[in-house]
Amino acid sequence: MSGVDLGALRAGAAAAMSGGRSADASEMLRRILDLAPDDPAALGMLGVAQVQLGQMVEAERTLSRAASLSPGDIAIRFNLGCARRILGLPGAAAEFEAVLSLNTGHLGAWMNLADLFLEAGAAEAARLAYARAAELAPRIPEPLLGIARAANALQAFDEAEAACRRAIAVVPGFAQAWIALGRAHLGRHRLQDAEAAFRQALGFAGANPDVVAAVRELLVSIGAPVDGQ
Repeated sequence: MSGVDLGALRAGAAAAMSGGRSADASEMLRRILDLAPDDPAALGMLGVAQVQLGQMVEAERTLSRAASLSPGDIAIRFNLGCARRILGLPGAAAEFEAVLSLNTGHLGAWMNLADLFLEAGAAEAARLAYARAAELAPRIPEPLLGIARAANALQAFDEAEAACRRAIAVVPGFAQAWIALGRAHLGRHRLQDAEAAFRQALGFAGANPDVVAAVRELLVSIGAPVDGQ
């Protein structure tokens, strides 16, 4: 026997990850895998450590192996889906669907799956997935924003407005919800209401340059003055 205490290494790796020391955790997990290369828990933890270190390609490979060894592990399948989504690889949606087959109440899987649907232009599927997420977490605004974006894509502007107002009721300063509300108004040719919503978004954007730039572009697109011009 090697005399290596695998239990101590596992505990040390977990503590290192909790403390933000991903490189240390990775080293300890590799020592475990040298002795037990088919240990799915160690592979799953190593995959997360690699994500934290920005080693996304390696993380996807590690998590893929972990999932092949333990297909019923929800955390591994979810993390694999996230890694594949970040990398733009096929199979991300399948992993989130696998998670939901194991746990229909997994909020993160519903949100990621809905995002993928919307990015692929499947707005109706996205709307249904966001709605499921909203049922699971009615006090979180992001699923409601997702419903609004999908509804806007479907030109269901009344539904989009209602979802935006629900999101704003939860977080009044949610700039993205104000943007989506403005888009819903634009869909119904309510330019004054759209401008008002966009200005609210601008006021709540803070120091987020991407949001500020997006709102200013929207204001210009409707002929509204920007910065007093």
